[in-house]
Amino acid sequence: MPRLELHIVKGDDISQNKGMPLKLAHLLNSELKGESRTASPPCKDGDHGLMTPLLSEMLSPHSVKSEDDSSPAGIAAFAQVELVRSAFVLKFPDALWADIMEVLNKTQITPGLTKPEVQLIVHEWYQLLPINYQLLEYECFMRDRRTIHAKIANLEDLYGQKRGQLSEDHIVAFEVCYELEGYLLSDVTMLLPDVLPDDIHALVTAHFPHNPKWLSRELGFINACIKVNEPLEFIQHNLVFRKALEVKTRLQALIRKAQREDAPPPPAPLTEEEIFRKERIKEFIKSDLTANGLKRYGPWRADKFKIQEIRDVLKEMGGSEAVPFTKLELELVRESLKHDTPMDDLLQLLVFRSEKEVEEKQKKLEIACVRQKRFANDVERLIYEAQWYALMAGESGGRRRRHTRNEVELDDLRKQALVKKEKVVKEFTPEELEEKEKKRALRNQRRAETIRRKEEEKELLKQQRLTRIVRVRRTRKALKEKSSKVSALIEEARWFQSVTGDGKYIKSGEKRKRIPTYHLIPEFQNRQQLKSAQKRLVEKKKQKQSKQRRGRRSQEESSESETDSDADELEELQDAIDSDEDTNTVEVSPFDPVSIMHDTPVPLNSRQLFNESISSHQTVPSPIIFSDDVLVMLQPSNVLPINNVVAAKVIKENMKSYKRLPLSFPPFEIAEGNGKTKMNSRNILHVRYLLYPQHTEQFILATPKSNELDPIFELQKIIEIHYALYFSHSQMLKEVFYEEFCVKLVAAVEEDKFSDFMYIIDKWNALMLELSPYAIEVDPLIDINGSLRGYLPKSYKFEPTVLDLKLDTFYLEVLNAGDSIPDHVMKPIFTTFMPPSVHPVQGLPPHTLPTERFITRYRHLRPATYAQAFISLLNRMTELSRFAVQQLLLRAYTRIVSPDSRKLRCYKAFTAEVYGELLPSFVSEVLTKVGLKPEDKFYDLGSGVGNTTFQAALEFGVKDSGGCEIMKHASKLTELQENFMQKQLIVLGLKPLPLSFALHQSFVENEEVRKKCVDCNILIVNNYLFDFPLNVEVGKLLYGLKPGSKIISLRNFIPPRYKAGADKTIFDYLKVEKFEMSDYLSVSWTANKVPYYISTVGSTIQLEYL
Repeated sequence: MPRLELHIVKGDDISQNKGMPLKLAHLLNSELKGESRTASPPCKDGDHGLMTPLLSEMLSPHSVKSEDDSSPAGIAAFAQVELVRSAFVLKFPDALWADIMEVLNKTQITPGLTKPEVQLIVHEWYQLLPINYQLLEYECFMRDRRTIHAKIANLEDLYGQKRGQLSEDHIVAFEVCYELEGYLLSDVTMLLPDVLPDDIHALVTAHFPHNPKWLSRELGFINACIKVNEPLEFIQHNLVFRKALEVKTRLQALIRKAQREDAPPPPAPLTEEEIFRKERIKEFIKSDLTANGLKRYGPWRADKFKIQEIRDVLKEMGGSEAVPFTKLELELVRESLKHDTPMDDLLQLLVFRSEKEVEEKQKKLEIACVRQKRFANDVERLIYEAQWYALMAGESGGRRRRHTRNEVELDDLRKQALVKKEKVVKEFTPEELEEKEKKRALRNQRRAETIRRKEEEKELLKQQRLTRIVRVRRTRKALKEKSSKVSALIEEARWFQSVTGDGKYIKSGEKRKRIPTYHLIPEFQNRQQLKSAQKRLVEKKKQKQSKQRRGRRSQEESSESETDSDADELEELQDAIDSDEDTNTVEVSPFDPVSIMHDTPVPLNSRQLFNESISSHQTVPSPIIFSDDVLVMLQPSNVLPINNVVAAKVIKENMKSYKRLPLSFPPFEIAEGNGKTKMNSRNILHVRYLLYPQHTEQFILATPKSNELDPIFELQKIIEIHYALYFSHSQMLKEVFYEEFCVKLVAAVEEDKFSDFMYIIDKWNALMLELSPYAIEVDPLIDINGSLRGYLPKSYKFEPTVLDLKLDTFYLEVLNAGDSIPDHVMKPIFTTFMPPSVHPVQGLPPHTLPTERFITRYRHLRPATYAQAFISLLNRMTELSRFAVQQLLLRAYTRIVSPDSRKLRCYKAFTAEVYGELLPSFVSEVLTKVGLKPEDKFYDLGSGVGNTTFQAALEFGVKDSGGCEIMKHASKLTELQENFMQKQLIVLGLKPLPLSFALHQSFVENEEVRKKCVDCNILIVNNYLFDFPLNVEVGKLLYGLKPGSKIISLRNFIPPRYKAGADKTIFDYLKVEKFEMSDYLSVSWTANKVPYYISTVGSTIQLEYL
């Protein structure tokens, strides 16, 4: 049959298409020149022709009616053709934009992008320049920002690697066909008129990335071809977006469907009575098919069920062979085997079974009914049992021919087994007999040794159980003691009475037993679990005390409680931690957040949080000098190391405190030639930072044996700090940071998947390069974790897509949060070449971008206003994450103080050099209680390692934060912490802290410290173990404080029955209030809630002191 030709009606020439973009008009009119193209056959009602009405309108703007273009109908029709702002401006120059929008808001806009929209978006993406998203949002005014960003991300993922193979026109053609659902060859040739059909086939086969569903238009095209008997090759040639095998399969399915439609109609449906009779017959077939069954139902059954009807139903069910024997039929067959019933008599009872069926069933049941008990040999017994088990398995599986073949094979094997074989007796030589005897003796010796070892292990376990029972009894006995204020004071003071802090009193001349102390330090990862355990423990003690009767403690109980150490209490605490009580009712303290999911905001109160560059809305970073010298991180200078190795150095210097991660991770230690081990120099990981991606931090992959710095924990906190500082405005990004990075990072370690772990790290480093608002000053092709690649499988490849990195989500969240930036700051870029269908809006000034040194993989996808929106977003922050503040403090503490904290315990008890730490949760709560503001000044008398001073400056942004410390080692650690803290703030883009320390000196009779203190309005004094003379010196030092100033202390400065004297002391002016911490674990020397005192300075001497 000759093929049908497509006849195209010629329209106006290019000169008559005034309201149409020139490129589109030229494209459409070019279809009218030359010979007609071979096309698909026509279909009924225009439903399945070459072009759908919608697609025809979208690709042919000149087909839009032009009688009244400015009418609502004309505007609505034009919106289906070119939904870009510049086209509407040219098409309707006299119409008001408000009127156009009113019509469009009432018009149902197609979800697919129009061709001019696709052209504009593809052109903007294809240029490998920063994408002007504001221009796209301006032109594609009916599409929301998320749709445009998603389209750009989709283009990058689909065609990013094919720019050298596909031209811009090719990608436009692919995307227009995808958006407008035009999947025939004629649709592509309209978009690519200069490309031959064979070349179009090659392009689509090699590069079209989509896998669209079959559309009714394509199915209609195939049905039309079936009606006119078009060959398969013709259909495959026109369905250019479908694979040949896919077209063949669909064609066959449609042919079968057409045959079913042309088949004769099915028989008339059965009546209710016929359906009822057939169901009753099926029930009879399932229950009883014997002659006795028919007789048992009597004449009523004979009237209802005819034998021929039963045979007809059996035929519908596949014949009697397909219907299994009923229970009564099987009983008849078994009885016939026992009594040797003739076959003819048996067939009269089994009226619906053939002789062949009955013989097969007898053969199978013979084994079970007449069981053989004696066998000639083991082989015969095995074959017999195999036949028996095959019978018990039933007839459900396999074909009848296969069952028959298996039965024949078993019968042949059974006959062969009955043939007697001569038994071969092997004769052993004397040497072989002697060897067998030796092996037997060796087996007996090993068995005896195993029995002896098991007996020893059993005895050892018994001794351990007895020891445990004695220990538990002792613990329970100690719990019965009543506590008092004096005993609580002695209990808390024990921590200060030994070098190791184990709570044991050291008598004169007694040798000190040095054991590791259980010191509550801030970096404890599961401190929330510890708090809950301590809370449950305290509540249990209170309940027990309320049940006990009042009475005096016995002499024995009193002496025992005084001599017991903290070991029993630690054991109780550990038992409480291990218990699963109240796991679903854990309340996180607002002053001690455990993650970004339970964070607490701290008001900034108009303080400057970020550095001068960010605060002045500059899109260039503050200049930083980076050095290859890794030691400068802890030195007092403005130079930063390009690689921060402080954390790795801590692990390297404390190798005995670490062990390797699971087996798939690199080994922590490797063997040397002399039999010793050394640290694996390839087991090193680097991570980047957002503002300065050229700066990296180095970690050694290992897990701590106790409470040391944990690299995995530190990596997780770096990710959370980045969210808390830069993206805390977005709830969506919080889920991305926590679920996609933190949770999966920990899961990769727990599930022993090093490949997943490295994929998360690589994704994080790539994300930092892409999201940095500044020009990249490091080559992104440099692999900073190349030493670890050798431990990854060869199949591992890190090639993330835009969707993997979720760049469109990050860009949208930043732009949406920064959309209130003034218009003069966020002007679009129109300096690049525009498609002919798009005309830039006049009167908008160009925007200049900083010159890029290096271009990352997806840098061109970044919105032109991203950097400015990001900086503006940071400047509009009104709250600071308390979690981020405490983690920044703990980063310094775990790297500087924790590795060297033992020297802090070497002091003389009950002196001014007593060292005890106030944890970050304590400082946050008490400073919030006194209302510390950025305009205040803060001072810490006895600042220790400087934690409180750092936190007051970082969390509350005080004008000046100072501290005084006398201990040499603590002063040294303060200097190191200050250097590290200031430099990590520089890397994070935060403002340096205003700190002033008086180190290596006492505050007693120190005029410089006195001036600093008097100038402050908030002070903190950890006077937990200050003696009376030292308290007196504190009162003299602080004399002259301004009225309204507040002093925070752990002991009341005012003793009972205090009266004002002649000495000049601040105590005469203090009004003291007592408070208690709201949570546990707020100080280092006890896990209980501790009281604290806030003393407010009055303008006159308090009346009660006169």
